[in-house]
Amino acid sequence: MPGIIRAIEKIQATGAELLIIPGGGAFADFIRERCAKRNTPDSAAHFQATLGMAQFGHELAARFTNAALAHNLAETETIWAAGRIAVFIPYPFILTLDKLPHSWDATSDTISLEICKSLGVKKLVLLKSVDCVTDANGKVISEMNAANPPATDVVDPLFFGYVDERMEAHILNGRKPERLEALMMNGEEGGTRIRGD
Repeated sequence: MPGIIRAIEKIQATGAELLIIPGGGAFADFIRERCAKRNTPDSAAHFQATLGMAQFGHELAARFTNAALAHNLAETETIWAAGRIAVFIPYPFILTLDKLPHSWDATSDTISLEICKSLGVKKLVLLKSVDCVTDANGKVISEMNAANPPATDVVDPLFFGYVDERMEAHILNGRKPERLEALMMNGEEGGTRIRGD
């Protein structure tokens, strides 16, 4: 994680307005396991997992030297105006927005997409543990239309259906921070670029 933190801070130092939306990580994994054991209703599990994203967001923000927590658009814009990185806490925002099915099919991937659309952020970069999306033969898909997605588990099952013409999404390997720098600072394509209709 230190490498990607440094890369994000380097990108922000160029004047970029960055919004970080945390994944659920170990917090969501715990909720998933607990809910399976207790047969928790999907709606409750969905919002518990979103709270897991919020918990990781507090931890993540503390790792940056120039970040602050945001809970809505106004706070995000204030943080950007101060020249800082906004770490978005998705709860209760996503509860109020309430545009997604309450199920494990809507993970932090689609939640992040919906937050970006709601805030007017037009580019979403999902940092994954893989380099890109591939087709059934293992061939790299460098660019694709969300209307014709391949079978993949790189993103959650709902993600492609929520990408629209307002958004451009990228899948990059978060363990290779130089790729994020290349995309954000030089416009160099890497990973998989996903377009809406």
